[in-house]
Amino acid sequence: MNAFELGARSVNPRMQTIVVFTDSWSDKAKEAAAANALLDQGCDILTMHVDSPATIIQTAEARGAMSIGFQSIEARRLAPRGWITGMGFTWASS
Repeated sequence: MNAFELGARSVNPRMQTIVVFTDSWSDKAKEAAAANALLDQGCDILTMHVDSPATIIQTAEARGAMSIGFQSIEARRLAPRGWITGMGFTWASS
């Protein structure tokens, strides 16, 4: 989160990072509730560290917000208008 905050502030010094813990790696209901709560507070970009980013990315997309994905670069298909970027892993041998 510190790196995310510093990177975002290098672009917009007035930005704020708000962290929400769901106490789970995979709870779609809690993830959707957290995403909606942040969006209701005026957040315009969501990111996450969960097993599957689909719920948060789709919630952001449905509400017109942007998202930064995690775990799968293919998640960008879930947000054709709101996907900013993401990180993906390739575990195959070279």
